[in-house]
Amino acid sequence: MNINPISNYSVDEGYRIMLSVFRSNDLRILLGLFGQSTAGRKSELIDRAIVLLRTRPANINFSAYTAKIHEIYRSLQYGMSSNNIMMRCSLLQNQQQQPQRMNQPPRFLQPPMQMARVVSPQVMPQRQGINYIRCIAVGPSKIRCIESNQLHPNQQMSIVAQDALEVGTTASGNNSYTLSIEAVAQIKYKKLPFYEVIDEVIKPTLLTGTDTCTLPNVNEGMKEAIFKFTLSPEQATFVADNRTISSGKEEYLYQFQIRICQFIEPVPNESPDYMPLDLYIRVGRKRCQLPPSLPITSPRTKSRRTARPIDCTANVKLCPLVSNTITIRWTPDGKNYVFSMYLVKKLTSDTLIERLHDKGGRSSEDTKNIIIQMFANVDPDVATTTHLFSLICPLSKVRMKIPAKSIYCDHLQCFDVSTFILMNEKKATWMCPTCSKPCLYDDIQIENYFLEVLSSPTLKYCTTEIEILSDGTWRIHKETIETKNTNSTFDMVKPSDIVDLVSDDEMCTERNAGPSPKNSKSSCIDLTLSDEEGPQA
Repeated sequence: MNINPISNYSVDEGYRIMLSVFRSNDLRILLGLFGQSTAGRKSELIDRAIVLLRTRPANINFSAYTAKIHEIYRSLQYGMSSNNIMMRCSLLQNQQQQPQRMNQPPRFLQPPMQMARVVSPQVMPQRQGINYIRCIAVGPSKIRCIESNQLHPNQQMSIVAQDALEVGTTASGNNSYTLSIEAVAQIKYKKLPFYEVIDEVIKPTLLTGTDTCTLPNVNEGMKEAIFKFTLSPEQATFVADNRTISSGKEEYLYQFQIRICQFIEPVPNESPDYMPLDLYIRVGRKRCQLPPSLPITSPRTKSRRTARPIDCTANVKLCPLVSNTITIRWTPDGKNYVFSMYLVKKLTSDTLIERLHDKGGRSSEDTKNIIIQMFANVDPDVATTTHLFSLICPLSKVRMKIPAKSIYCDHLQCFDVSTFILMNEKKATWMCPTCSKPCLYDDIQIENYFLEVLSSPTLKYCTTEIEILSDGTWRIHKETIETKNTNSTFDMVKPSDIVDLVSDDEMCTERNAGPSPKNSKSSCIDLTLSDEEGPQA
């Protein structure tokens, strides 16, 4: 593959594109070679590398720095993982529209091809004496193994690069797609508010498999795919040094998270999790705990797992010297799936709330202007001078502490942000409780206007509603005041304040005795009668 000269780009943009595809380890190597700090997340490392391009410090050989960027970029373009090698081989062998290609001499018997320098330890894995490239066919074709010791090393690398970078065709059910590594690499999973991505362990890879399954009790027609990966020292340290044992169970602050989504073209901006049918995942010899199955809505449909990420941290060997194996089994359903694995940090609701505070909320003046504009747009025939606003959270049914709502919601009504985040921790889609529109975490904004209302000293503990006036000011709702006064009157009369005025020579009746028939006819006596009038019967 030929890399376009950097002069074809604007300087900053061209290098920015290259650096964006670097892995965290690649960025650390680049910065470390030129005496820069290697600490921080991937985004921070990219920014640090771009600063060197812009400032061009005198103590750094700029030509050597840019040459190293080109070298790492070329290695990433050519150096594909063994999982992608298997995927490309299966896609190429699945082209039933061109059966003559299967009868042609294999490409690896041709003279060696000259290639650019390739730096990738995962391209030709050698483990336990196994020294071959295994190409797995999807469909009636048999499995064929190519003995790598029969090939020249340069020739081996040529096979890997060609098969990994070519475009193949795969057929799943009645659907046929032209799939490419580039299209799969564009997939970005939907953001999960409670998880912060630290590093990419396995890049997005098309989920293809074989009919021959190594797992027992396999139903007919199921597919199996095997992935192998080795942790970097940094990844293993992140997880091992931040785990605690509570009630005999290990809890991990940093987790290894498996995510699977459906491959759709054109590739959307964010791909939500979506599980294949009859999914089974095993890391090493331990089976992963999968999300619960969704209820069956139709008698002719199969149950599918809830769309959630899969935590496999407890099953992973936390040693950079030992490889891990992931075995995935599923039933094909005519869809294409993409698999990947990430190192993530689990966040708490307090952290998410703190980040919302740090981000800053909508100012009181902005809310006042919105209120004034809202009253100005009301039909004059039905114009009102006040708007009733509830201080009760629609979710918890108690008074809000931190009012907030989505920046895309048109209404004034808010929800308590702490309650909202806690109640949506296990939900894939967050919805506004007032208008039922999608409410992403990144779109939530604290409303400082109503936060000032809730912290106002004039607001009593029993106040649940306020009236918002057309000029942007507010006051306590009148019915709330009347209700408070009524309750206060009744609160002043206590049972101990009732005095019995029965004379001493009258007999005291039992407290539990029932009313007499005569007294039951009249429940009220008028004490304003004159002396000449007698009581009415």
